[in-house]
Amino acid sequence: MNIIFYFTGTGNSLKAAREIAAALGDTKLAGVSDSFGMDLSGYERIGFVYPIYFGGVPLIVKEFVQSLKIPEVAYLFAVATYGGGEWNGLKELNALLKAKGRGLDYGTVLQMGSNYIFLYDKPENADDVNTAAVKKLAVIGAAIRDKENLPCGKMNPLMSLPAWRFKRGVRKTALKYDVSDNCSACGLCAKICPVRNIEIKERTPVFGGHCERCMACLQWCPQRAVNYRGKTEPRERYHHPDVRAKDLARDGGQNEK
Repeated sequence: MNIIFYFTGTGNSLKAAREIAAALGDTKLAGVSDSFGMDLSGYERIGFVYPIYFGGVPLIVKEFVQSLKIPEVAYLFAVATYGGGEWNGLKELNALLKAKGRGLDYGTVLQMGSNYIFLYDKPENADDVNTAAVKKLAVIGAAIRDKENLPCGKMNPLMSLPAWRFKRGVRKTALKYDVSDNCSACGLCAKICPVRNIEIKERTPVFGGHCERCMACLQWCPQRAVNYRGKTEPRERYHHPDVRAKDLARDGGQNEK
């Protein structure tokens, strides 16, 4: 039995995790948010699939790894998805695992459709990038199935500064979100928020102070009612075309192939 832990906001990393799981067979998919401190004994392969945020590991992924007791004999692998650059996004995870006693046996990065709507619109080449990613995932899945070794190398300290600056204020991000009159109070944003940072009160989303800036609420809102400081209203939304909103809902569809 194998297990892949994933963290995703717009579906890229869930899509990648599903493709790898299909290649391996007998593999459980588990969302990071609901798996803290999980008992990992008995798993042959243990994987981590997550997006790179500002050249580093998302805060919740870091905290999740720190909560685990890593088995001595399991094969450890990771795939870090990115839209812009990879920087230390994979190497930081490797360092976190080494601090727990084990480094990655196999680690690689994978470019997928970029989703950072704070800075730019949906890229015109998103579909082409995602098509290429699926082809690469076939190779990655086969390598993990065969327990190949692919070392990650050490972190570059100079590349850690952007991630540090990002993480310093990321949890307060959603407090700067606006909700327009277009909001239909459907509650989708609260259902798919991977860190339970949104509540619906009096038919209006209310954001808390533990955001991961995953873009899920902005990108999936059917009315485009959730936005950031007036910057994102005109920008086209993005989520992976093979992932549905209900797949991101907690305990909803993550083990579908």
